[in-house]
Amino acid sequence: MSIAVNIQAALGKFRSESGSFAVEAALVAPALIFFVMLAINFGMAYNMRLQLVTAAGAGVAYAQNNPDSASSSNFAQYAANITTVAQNSANFGSTPVKVAVSVNNTPDGSAADDSYCVKGSPPTWTKATGTSTDCGSGVTPGKFVTLTLSATVTSIFPTDGIVGTFIPLREKIIARVQ
Repeated sequence: MSIAVNIQAALGKFRSESGSFAVEAALVAPALIFFVMLAINFGMAYNMRLQLVTAAGAGVAYAQNNPDSASSSNFAQYAANITTVAQNSANFGSTPVKVAVSVNNTPDGSAADDSYCVKGSPPTWTKATGTSTDCGSGVTPGKFVTLTLSATVTSIFPTDGIVGTFIPLREKIIARVQ
């Protein structure tokens, strides 16, 4: 028997099922495409969240490297510099990253000249009294910068009701700067 005859005989066994593969593929393909797009969408959102965490870290690093600027008289410039560093570190293209900066839990910096104790989650803020060097539980009083970054990213797979059109991202860091 020649090879051609063997191939024809082997293919002959599948002739009665020749259209079933096309039907099965047509039924399975939309679900497969949906799950692949969903995985890509969540992967991109996770990547953007990591970029937001990196940007928050860059803002906090700037705040910690410039602790003397954290005063009520210099708060506006200090907050603007932190915002610029964080926004430049976030690579979101045309999507704006909103940055909110506060010192010692005051968004206007009015308490920036005082020392505070921060404990717990959610954090409780207590003004340090006198020359106290311990807030209890090993916590040292000081100046704390709170950085809140947020961005809304458009989904590449906009299906209102299933995944949603927008993916909100938010990162908040409280760091002792002095």
